[in-house]
Amino acid sequence: MGHRKTGRHLFHRRGGRPAAGWLPLVAAAVALAGPTGRLEGEVRAPDTRPVPGATVAAFRAGPHPAVALTATDGTGAFRLDRLPAGRYDVEVGGSGRGARVRVEGVEVAPPFRSVLDLTLEGPPAETERVRRLGGGDEAPRITVRLTDEDGRPLPRGWLRLSPHAHRADPLLVRTDERGEGAGGPLAPGPYRIAAGRAGYLTLEVGPLEWGGTLAVHVRLLPAPAGRRPPLDTLVPPPRFLPPRAPEGEPPGEGPGGTAK
Repeated sequence: MGHRKTGRHLFHRRGGRPAAGWLPLVAAAVALAGPTGRLEGEVRAPDTRPVPGATVAAFRAGPHPAVALTATDGTGAFRLDRLPAGRYDVEVGGSGRGARVRVEGVEVAPPFRSVLDLTLEGPPAETERVRRLGGGDEAPRITVRLTDEDGRPLPRGWLRLSPHAHRADPLLVRTDERGEGAGGPLAPGPYRIAAGRAGYLTLEVGPLEWGGTLAVHVRLLPAPAGRRPPLDTLVPPPRFLPPRAPEGEPPGEGPGGTAK
């Protein structure tokens, strides 16, 4: 696999120095699109077999918190594109296994690709702890961008925020034709995040707590043939209708002809 070595928490950057003729084009692309990079790798079992369907989440804490979320494919490989430069904590789990692996301080340094190969092993994960991402003292808000495995926007997708160990209303955000959506403000406190779309795997992460706006990018993979999508992905969003007037009364008037 070239420079790739198997290992539990191996991390390195891939890519050589571009030819001199490409340097102006690379610099222009970075300036226009912003400094974003890629995090990719493989997840394997202790016997080196690939682990498909594991959830991979990358968290960036600080003034501008962000979460990137995807799943491993049939070969155990994963990829997260368009990550802003910085250090991320990466967590891998799920796929019917109790084990969960966390790696802190993984550097994403555009325009290079960062590679993280992991072995999913060990005892079942301990009781979930709340991950605090910072972001300030403002009320929590959220923006979401859903894409497919090739980076194309996914309209008619959804993201659900469910309160964790505190009283608050859940929030459902639907993505528009650009695969984007937003919601908030929310009551302060930790939330679990789930995202999906009909025909794609549903991914979950959390509980997370933040202030201000949390940017979430979800890269969805198609669901295996024969798997039913969650019921709430098939239900259209609610549509509220105006109240009907009682029988015999014109709309907008109450008993005795008084306006409501």
